[in-house]
Amino acid sequence: MQVTILKKERYAIATISGKIDATTSPQLEDQLMDLIDDGFTYIILNLADVPYLSSAGLRILMLLAKHLYGNGQLGLCNVQETVDEIIDMAGFKNFMILFPSQEDAEANILC
Repeated sequence: MQVTILKKERYAIATISGKIDATTSPQLEDQLMDLIDDGFTYIILNLADVPYLSSAGLRILMLLAKHLYGNGQLGLCNVQETVDEIIDMAGFKNFMILFPSQEDAEANILC
């Protein structure tokens, strides 16, 4: 798994490539929690190149959403169909926003 972080003025974008599973999730968690520690309360995860999301990955999404609740927003974009199904089955669409593209996420995350 590879993570590229782009810090904008009021939000951050993490572009993730590869599987998010029990092996890769600790690294991802550290990088994303560092964003929160740096004061970013609006975070976009670009999941275009994430073909698989395990329960460990779902835990990270829940953790991020919990930390941002009331102070910001977690947005996901470019979610592949298989990952979208996992997120939907877990009921996570109730507390996070999915955008069709990164451009759409950037235009709407602060609204």
